[in-house]
Amino acid sequence: EVGLACDHARLACNSIKGRGDVSYCVYDEMLREKLRKQQYVVDHIDEALEKEFVKVFYQPVMRVKTGKICGYEALVRWEDPNMGFLSPADFIETLEHFHLIHKVDEYVVEKVCKEYARLKKEGEPIVPTSVNLSRLDFELCDIYSVIENLRKKYDVPIEYLDLEITESALNENDRHLKEECVRFHESGYRLWLDDFGSGYSSLNVLTEFEFDVLKMDLVFLRNIDHNEKTKVLMSYIADGARRLGMEPLTEGVETEEHYEFLKSIDCERAQGFYFGKPQLMDETRAYTKGKGYEWESFEL
Repeated sequence: EVGLACDHARLACNSIKGRGDVSYCVYDEMLREKLRKQQYVVDHIDEALEKEFVKVFYQPVMRVKTGKICGYEALVRWEDPNMGFLSPADFIETLEHFHLIHKVDEYVVEKVCKEYARLKKEGEPIVPTSVNLSRLDFELCDIYSVIENLRKKYDVPIEYLDLEITESALNENDRHLKEECVRFHESGYRLWLDDFGSGYSSLNVLTEFEFDVLKMDLVFLRNIDHNEKTKVLMSYIADGARRLGMEPLTEGVETEEHYEFLKSIDCERAQGFYFGKPQLMDETRAYTKGKGYEWESFEL
């Protein structure tokens, strides 16, 4: 039917909008399934949050010199009764595209605050947790007030919550985002620059924004085994971060060799499957205890 064919052609065109590396797209079963999943995400995100199908997983962050757990990163997963397990790649980009991502980020912050209250009540060791913020959070809601209200609601010390902002989200000409970052920083929040080096990095970002931690993207460690220049570059980045007052952190640590290399360049923190994959808090704590890891002393 001609009308349906035109609709499919439009959907195919929309799927590659903004991509300079693709000249055309054919509507096929794979694209149909992708669009179906996108529509499901949009239609069911509110239900998923309300019924807690969306889970917060925690991955340990290690102090390289001591081998102790110095923090966690909160990561989101969606376990849906109809669609099964959905990874962030299945829904984060879609929620950003439809301007719904702030709902998930608010949900994660609240879950992290609740987890803090539970651990404190149970007398368990506590270290800071970092949460990821989208650029759209700064546009779609007053994200500063949202976080502050949740933090105070659950009596969470400001030192416990670290905030990660992806490098690609930053624009040195975005005055509002800059002002909000300053607002967070001056209130006592520690800001992390996430995924540094994952795309076309602008070094001006390091001078225009105040960050406490610079997280090197996992692409670096994936390259060091077959490109010696990567080791030199990582050493320079780690040294430059320290000189600018930031702690260097590298993600994607998967082997003992990766870990030893980070020690050799004095990288402050590390994160990756070598230390533990993202899991529910109780599961990740049980796993790291089984590995013999200790928690760093965290003074409030």
